Amino acid sequence: MTLSYLHPNDYTLYRPVAHIRTSNLVEAAAALSEAYAGQDVAVLVKPTQIVVDRRNAAVEDGAGSAEGEAVAASAE
Repeated sequence: MTLSYLHPNDYTLYRPVAHIRTSNLVEAAAALSEAYAGQDVAVLVKPTQIVVDRRNAAVEDGAGSAEGEAVAASAE
């Protein structure tokens, strides 16, 4: 699996992220999207990659497909 970082900005991990505890990749991505919602960040899980992008771009790009469904729901 590869990471595709498409968001134009880079962010430091902060304290709330340290409390994310799950072995489910989709749940972790949704938690990260929620934690960084204020910075317009969405984390999506696709079959072969993890994508970090702007929230609106991720939703417009079909984040609701495949395993990205949980992340698209958190973008609403």
